Amino acid sequence: MRLNKFYKVATLLVLLLLVVVEVHRLNRECPCSEEQDDRTLDLREAIRVDPPEDNATYRMFVGIVSAKRDPPTVVRMVERLVSSAGNTSLYKFLVWQSWSAAEDAEANRSVREELEGLGAVVLSPGGRYPQLKPGRLKLTLDDSEERVKWRACHVLDYVNLLEAALYHHSEFVLILEDDLLPAKAAIEKAYQFALYNDHLKDWGFLTLYSGVRRQQYSQDTTDSCVCGGCAFVYRPSFLLPLINFLRSNLYEAPVDIMILSYVTLTLKKSIYERTPNLFQHISPRSSYTGKVCAESGDACHC
Repeated sequence: MRLNKFYKVATLLVLLLLVVVEVHRLNRECPCSEEQDDRTLDLREAIRVDPPEDNATYRMFVGIVSAKRDPPTVVRMVERLVSSAGNTSLYKFLVWQSWSAAEDAEANRSVREELEGLGAVVLSPGGRYPQLKPGRLKLTLDDSEERVKWRACHVLDYVNLLEAALYHHSEFVLILEDDLLPAKAAIEKAYQFALYNDHLKDWGFLTLYSGVRRQQYSQDTTDSCVCGGCAFVYRPSFLLPLINFLRSNLYEAPVDIMILSYVTLTLKKSIYERTPNLFQHISPRSSYTGKVCAESGDACHC
């Protein structure tokens, strides 16, 4: 009798062990568990660390993707943005540091302290994105593995910044690159431009920068946007569909090309450009190692 009980308990223990081993194997082979973890601990806890005060609704969430640049351009840019905002309590400034920018601990500490001193929230990945492991990269556009990794990292940085924007209630969301020179009162003018166009339902985003300079003030619908990913204004309701699209097409193209394609080809929506532009592109060097942009004005979309 006791022997039978012993065998039953032993059998159950063996079965349980087999189940544990199988689950562990599936977790190692299934990429989805890693993909869900590309949101960093910082981002998952952003709403707890930096909750909106009294459920406030900001005029505009201003997010900046900060890549590794030598010297860094983001501090000077944020300083100008904050000074152009007037009443800063109406705007939320958040800098998402790419892993490449955050890996140099000493330089990153100094940049972070300066940004936080200006009132910006600074978030960064806790490590390399799991999707960028060599065995998981999908090579496209005849690009090298290193360039596809750089492109995909930029897409994930952009997506995480969009997700951070969802944590804060705002009327509009402005996403910027980190090497721009804002015009006087750029933030206030950006908000007024978005507000003026809010009644129009045909646009996917507004662009505040173009590589083709126009001096006369206008509000143009552009079919061929030469605007990189420099300065796009979105409605908050547009963010989640865009996030899902970018995640599903992570390796296909640079992030600005994918956004333009999604808006104009998939959704058949318009793009409105504010001219004169509110930002100038000031960096002659790409964040991709070794690439120097053409000496043609300030159009360096990289």
